Amino acid sequence: MSRVTQAIFATAAIAAIAACSTRPKEVAIAPPPPEPTPVPVYVTPPISPINRGLSPAATVWHMRVALNVAALACRGAQEAVIVQRYNALLAKHKTTLAGAESTLEQQYRATGAGWQDRYDDAMTRLYNFFSQAQVREAFCTASAATLTEAERLVPGELQTFAAAVLPTLDAPFAEMLVPRPVIAAAAPAAAPISGAVPLVPLGPVAVPAPVAAPAVTPATAVGTRAAAPVVPAPTAAAPAVATRAPAPAVGMRAAPAGAVGTRAPRIEVDPSVLQD
Repeated sequence: MSRVTQAIFATAAIAAIAACSTRPKEVAIAPPPPEPTPVPVYVTPPISPINRGLSPAATVWHMRVALNVAALACRGAQEAVIVQRYNALLAKHKTTLAGAESTLEQQYRATGAGWQDRYDDAMTRLYNFFSQAQVREAFCTASAATLTEAERLVPGELQTFAAAVLPTLDAPFAEMLVPRPVIAAAAPAAAPISGAVPLVPLGPVAVPAPVAAPAVTPATAVGTRAAAPVVPAPTAAAPAVATRAPAPAVGMRAAPAGAVGTRAPRIEVDPSVLQD
């Protein structure tokens, strides 16, 4: 290889190295991970305190009290169905219900003296709770659905079933007790009525100032000038208009006219005209 060829190759290698050293490095950027799909959250009202934290026996008995109230209070088209299925539930699960009642009484008896009064008071409050009429329709609908599901149960499954359906029977009452946010809506302003008469404000009403009666110009006396009309200051008074005095009667001499604004002199009669 000649020196010229070597020089050409060397020049090309140097240029390639220089180009590699100045070219920016390409860095692969990973795409951001896709945002997770939002999962809908269904918030159910918490179970009412009276049906919360119960023992298995109390859960069964609370369910039984709720369905008993439904059989006694629900009316309408579903009344007969609720009563018939409630009686069927009592007959089919008689043993489980009797055992739950006995166990619940023992739990109260273990609290000491006066347990019977506490038990009776608790059962009274429970019946009153499920008897609230504000949500009667929703409660009867939930009770009818519960009794329909209970028809497929076999003896021994009532306790598990009670734990599952008691929140459903309690839901109408828990929903009623949940505080609701109240949004105050401003009342719409009334549109002005065209041509409406404005209201008179309450309070003292100013009495309008009396209007002065127009001045009456007195009749002009014989031999006098009419008085000039009264003109309020500062306007200059209009010049008076002289009235012509009537001609004197025969044999009478007219007195000279007086000055403007003065009283006319008395008229004198010449006695010579009265002689024959």
